[in-house]
Amino acid sequence: MDVAFTGHYVFGLLVVAVVLAALWLAAQKVRAGSFLPGTEKRLFRVMQSTLLSPDTLVHVVKIADRYYALGGGRGTLCVLCELSPETVTAPTQSQQKPN
Repeated sequence: MDVAFTGHYVFGLLVVAVVLAALWLAAQKVRAGSFLPGTEKRLFRVMQSTLLSPDTLVHVVKIADRYYALGGGRGTLCVLCELSPETVTAPTQSQQKPN
């Protein structure tokens, strides 16, 4: 094999690797909502979701500085109640680490 051909081949592989890494990084930023300036802080965040039955879910969401329990299933979504921040951020007994 020619040395020049091998050099061009390796250079081409490096360019492809850099482009793929840049695309992966951009996808991570878009998914996190921090790709555009001013979007580092998200207004809406799903804290936890639990499947109750094959077509029924309960979500705990944070909208601005408030927390809500939402119920959904079969194309519907409704607010179950507003939750206090202490309720959402306090660890449950099963989540606490033993001392």
